[in-house]
Formats: sequence, C-alpha cells, structure tokens
Amino acid sequence: MRQFGGTWLAAAGVVFLLALSACSGPTFNPVGNYTGTLTPSGSTAAPMTATVTQTGTANTWDLSVTVGSTPYTGTCTHDTSVSAQNLTCTFNVGFPVTFVGDLNGNAWSGTWSDPVPETGTFSLTRS
Repeated sequence: MRQFGGTWLAAAGVVFLLALSACSGPTFNPVGNYTGTLTPSGSTAAPMTATVTQTGTANTWDLSVTVGSTPYTGTCTHDTSVSAQNLTCTFNVGFPVTFVGDLNGNAWSGTWSDPVPETGTFSLTRS
C-alpha cells in the first residue's frame, strides 16, 4: 500500500507541475524589427521603423527608431500593471517621446505623446 501511495503522490506532483507550466503561458518577447506608421493627431501618417533588442535586464529592451530618415535611440519596458501585452518605450528627439501600446503577436500599436505637447497613434508590424 505504501508503494501505491508514493506512486500516486509522484503522479499528482507531475500533473501539478504540468498544469502550472501550462498556466504560465509564453514569455513576453518584443525583440524584432518593426515597420509601420506614426500619426500625429490631426496630421498625415509618417513612415516609421523600429528595432527592439535584448538588454540582459528583465523586462527592459533597447530601442532604435527611425521616423522619416532620422534615427533615435531609447529604451522599452514591459509593465504588466498597464496590461499583459504592454510595451512602453521612450526615446529622445531633443525632448522625450513616449510610446504606450500593446504587442499582440506581431502587431504593436498604441498612442504616443511628448511634452510639446503633441500626441498621436502608432501602428507597427514585426517582420
């Protein structure tokens, strides 16, 4: 009887670990190259590219953005208090510009703002 109980407990432990790992879901990973548009409120969309690269710090990535032909660099963070898919990035164009959006699969979109004050939307697709 003791062997049966031990086998049962071991099997229950394996089932619990499998269920736990299934619930944790995939790791959030925004690394990649993106293309799309940045649209200032009330204006025409401008082409934009972005590259998100790993930094070695949890939930933090480097950002390289090109709007038109001008490149900028910044950083991105994953803030689960905003949403499970949140990717918030800041880069400097002489003043800070902040992108707040959700990354769903390969689609990253949301709003942007700066202290000028200007606001707008962005829509990017990871290749």
